[in-house]
Amino acid sequence: MDVMINHTLLVQFTEPVPDADLDQYLADIEKAANDTGSLLSFAAQRHIRVPGEE
Repeated sequence: MDVMINHTLLVQFTEPVPDADLDQYLADIEKAANDTGSLLSFAAQRHIRVPGEE
């Protein structure tokens, strides 16, 4: 029997993170997840800001 587990990871930084650093951070998480050999898919996206959220 195959079992599918979905995970959601939310991350918040206390200071602004440069785009290049954030891209590398997400790439590192994806690589670590893929390296487990258990992953069927991976998706990451940046938060979409709404007015007044600053």
